[in-house]
Amino acid sequence: MGLLSVIQNAIGVQKKQKSKSVAKERLRQVLLRDRVDISPQFMRAVRYDMVAAVSRYMDIGEDDVKIQLYAGEYKVSLVADIPVLKIKHLARLQIDGNNKNGLV
Repeated sequence: MGLLSVIQNAIGVQKKQKSKSVAKERLRQVLLRDRVDISPQFMRAVRYDMVAAVSRYMDIGEDDVKIQLYAGEYKVSLVADIPVLKIKHLARLQIDGNNKNGLV
């Protein structure tokens, strides 16, 4: 660790840079939602539905779920960061093939 790093740590420069990057990401998300005309209520509904769907098969850290939109030049992507605590082994393969996805 150089002298410059020690001085920056002492005066809190790195904390300001971290706060700056967090604020920049939040602003990017707000602008992206405006661009694709998605309200915060809509994003909460998407998050709720995704948590409900994944929770049928896995125990997850619901408080730590992050859902974000990312815009490319030609598309918008939805990215979900869902911490998995445990896989539920209640789903069994169905032998007779009536269920298309193979789960009961």
